[in-house]
Amino acid sequence: MDMMAVYQEGAYERLCRWVQAECRKLGDNDNPEVDELLKTAIHWLKEKPALFKYCAEELANMRHNALFRRFISALTRGGPGGMPRPIEVHAHDPLRYVGDMLGWLHQALASERELVHAQLDPDAVVDTGSTVNRFSKILENGTGKTESDLTFVLDRIFGRSLPAF
Repeated sequence: MDMMAVYQEGAYERLCRWVQAECRKLGDNDNPEVDELLKTAIHWLKEKPALFKYCAEELANMRHNALFRRFISALTRGGPGGMPRPIEVHAHDPLRYVGDMLGWLHQALASERELVHAQLDPDAVVDTGSTVNRFSKILENGTGKTESDLTFVLDRIFGRSLPAF
């Protein structure tokens, strides 16, 4: 029994390292695809809250960095091909300048929430019919802990300081 526990802990740690590496890849892409294998791995890591927290922090850090790069780009360069124009073009009009920044942040929040929800949603994992899977769904009940995880990650993505205006 002790050896099986050691093997299981080792497997969870390797799974955690793999998830962290995959989350780093999510930071490289501004519009990442949601990988089913990654969602399944994150789902099973929820059984180990400490390891899950490391992975959630890695996801939040990578998405924060991607968001920061996109925000600076929207401020200074604008969209692809110059459309939409850079937000800084309207710096002479404070109301429009702040409104454009808040509009950009609102859109980014919706996109990031959708991505994080897709990653952390327990119902996205196909039910294999196993007792453990059914039991974990009963415990989470589709809300509660998942919503708390979502809020934690979004807070980490957007809670850090953006550039001073």
